[in-house]
Amino acid sequence: QIRWIAMLERWLRHKDEGLVSNPMGPAEPHRLRSVRFGPLRESFWGGASSASKRGARQLLVQVALANREDVQRRRITFQYPDTHASADASGMVEVELPEEEGPIWGEKDGLLRITLSCALPNGFGGSKVRRRTLDLWWHHSFLRRRGGYPENIDAGAGDVLVVDVPKAWIGGLHKDMEEHKQVPADFVLVAAFADLAVRGPLMLLGFGSPPDQAAIKSDGQDAPIQNSCVQQGEGKIIVSL
Repeated sequence: QIRWIAMLERWLRHKDEGLVSNPMGPAEPHRLRSVRFGPLRESFWGGASSASKRGARQLLVQVALANREDVQRRRITFQYPDTHASADASGMVEVELPEEEGPIWGEKDGLLRITLSCALPNGFGGSKVRRRTLDLWWHHSFLRRRGGYPENIDAGAGDVLVVDVPKAWIGGLHKDMEEHKQVPADFVLVAAFADLAVRGPLMLLGFGSPPDQAAIKSDGQDAPIQNSCVQQGEGKIIVSL
């Protein structure tokens, strides 16, 4: 709530100056590509172990997305396949998400939920599972644009839009802000989105704007645009918005 109030104040003072989109305008499509979080303490991986041993231990990461309607109904909109990941020497964990399986997000905001699970020995020959859930709301207009894809993400359309928040803004860690027993004080969560908005003469339609407000003129014939796909024929196509 504090973040959203700060966003509102920022928009009231400066409108959409410096933002990647107008908060009061139509939503622009984007897709989650990767998440990065940490550092995780050695104790999270089962006690005082070396960095190399910690890096060899596998962490089960579940990444899910939810829109506002589904959050109110206490359900998830989309969940990616479970991923096994390990931390680097500094305790950071990075997970790249399969592009072909992720949804194109056509809403202004959404909830990112990351569930971490790690199997720890219980001292009796078995194991117990330690879990942590991290929640982060993002808003497209207030993402930070980073030109070009990083090396570990395949090239695609548009730039990368990033949300990078400290521990205080991550749901599930609020009660750990004084003693920092669960994760360190410098814990951060970074999510990178692919910007899929088409810029220029041809606009990607179907995200926030009613399709009947635009029409294709091809060889003098008018035809309504269906969804967000434009069929190009032999003649010129002019998109009137």
